[in-house]
Amino acid sequence: HAWPDLSAEWRGGATLNVLAAAGPFGVDLFFVLSGFLITGILLDARDRPHYFRNFYARRTLRLFPVYYLYLLVIATLLPLFHRLIHTSMPDYGGSWWWYLLYFGNWKANWGWGDPWLGHIWSLAVEEQFYLVWPTVVLLAGPRRLWPVCLAIIAGATALRCVWSAEGVAWNQIYRLTITRADTMAYGALGALALRSDEWRALAGRAAPWLMALGTAGFIGIAIYAGGPDWARPPIQTAGAAVAAVGFLGLVIYAATARAGALHALLRRPLLLALGKYSYFIYVVHGMVIAHVYWIGEAVIKRKPALAIPVKLSLFVAVSVAVFLLAKLSFRFFEAPILRLKKRFD
Repeated sequence: HAWPDLSAEWRGGATLNVLAAAGPFGVDLFFVLSGFLITGILLDARDRPHYFRNFYARRTLRLFPVYYLYLLVIATLLPLFHRLIHTSMPDYGGSWWWYLLYFGNWKANWGWGDPWLGHIWSLAVEEQFYLVWPTVVLLAGPRRLWPVCLAIIAGATALRCVWSAEGVAWNQIYRLTITRADTMAYGALGALALRSDEWRALAGRAAPWLMALGTAGFIGIAIYAGGPDWARPPIQTAGAAVAAVGFLGLVIYAATARAGALHALLRRPLLLALGKYSYFIYVVHGMVIAHVYWIGEAVIKRKPALAIPVKLSLFVAVSVAVFLLAKLSFRFFEAPILRLKKRFD
């Protein structure tokens, strides 16, 4: 989202834009990882008292404070700020109930184009997953959860294929829960495999092969499709499926490997810090990006010859600013709230 379009100033900018177009698949990795972690938490807590209370209390403490504070800021303080300085930055003018209830991805426009809120669709998918999955895990149990996950994968993949063939808007395919549920089901399969005496060792050995298969398959499909972006039918269908397989391999590898170059890379302090602060970064990054580039555009208008260095500087500035804000938020706002999770172990 932060990468600047340099194609007008530099021939190589178009190539970098293609690479940046693969960025939304970070959401797919997030869904697979979430399915893996949440299913594992639920399986481990299935026979403990206060199963629902503990799960929902801990999720509420993690997600609600940052999210609802953000909604409050963009509903009140941000419009006030722009009125005071007489600017014309857009404000959200639709119903707030979609976002207050985490159903923004089911709006008529699936949240696409809503100022400061368009990216929240993926959090809505997560919350809808949290709403039903604890009950599914409790009722199905480890043995019957396998076919449930396989059915979800088959159903979501088939629906994407049908809608893609019918020419349904790519944003509808990209943002609706029913077409993205397969990624979380893949993660759930990983959690089941690592808790099974029969499958644990095999899953660990298969992880690198799944990563290789997913990577090679996605690159091949992206070349065939002419790019890696979700607007292309081969990416919506086969591309999304093989990417999820590769991400499942990565998640299982991260959970089981104890040595190796990739293991060392995943343990780098910067990556660990990004994981720690990722939720705040996700929620607020769009607002920060828009305002930093808004300032930068004024500079570029005055000095067009400096467009490339200015845009690259803005990219660095956005990245640093969001990271530092997230670090401050975690230390002074999120961490004190998260300590309350101990009451719901």
